Amino acid sequence: VRFYHLMYMFNYHSPVSWGSVLLTIYPINCLFYLYYIWKEDYPKIRFFGYLGIPLAIAVHGYTGFILALAKGIALWNTPLMPIYFLVSAMVSGTALLIILSIFKETFLKTNTMITRFFPPVEKEVIWELGRLLAVFIALDFLVAFSDIVLLYYTTPENSIVAKVMIKGPFRNMFLVMEIGLGMVLPFIVLLIPKLNKSYPVLVTIAVLVLIGIWAMRYVTVVAGQYVPLM
Repeated sequence: VRFYHLMYMFNYHSPVSWGSVLLTIYPINCLFYLYYIWKEDYPKIRFFGYLGIPLAIAVHGYTGFILALAKGIALWNTPLMPIYFLVSAMVSGTALLIILSIFKETFLKTNTMITRFFPPVEKEVIWELGRLLAVFIALDFLVAFSDIVLLYYTTPENSIVAKVMIKGPFRNMFLVMEIGLGMVLPFIVLLIPKLNKSYPVLVTIAVLVLIGIWAMRYVTVVAGQYVPLM
């Protein structure tokens, strides 16, 4: 509970202090949102839903912002890092939503407790989530590609970090899991009409995407500390 010290000894110049506030307010907002869904109070549902959008953006971008301030770690010290974390959160959130929606419609469709609070999800909505996931994957790939190219071609110190990721011990985690299985393969499959409307295919793709996002977090944190401080 010591993180609350950052709140009652708040420092306006400290990103960690702001993060403590955001990480406290956001879950509380989510609880209110769920409570009013249960109460079926639609004006308040709308209010807390809209309030949650900027809070979600701030919370997910905050982690990348903190890492970007680490001047001695080349992989982290880039203005792209907050955008990277935000876009990857959009990707993983959409993938998880696809999995939960298909699970609900497949196994809980007749559950009165569930259907009371969560209306049926039409197939067209799930298919639209698949198309949205493809867009977010493309954005995520663009940010990842830009980041690795800038690392490789800027300074010799940054180039070392890039080579560790694409030629060194993290190449399988980065190129195979994050880029190949987590981005390229799902994106291609989501563009094929015969596949992107199949529930088993969508669930498989969503799981691969989540594995890719986990790999991205792992590579970012561990590979970033693999090279000695600059």
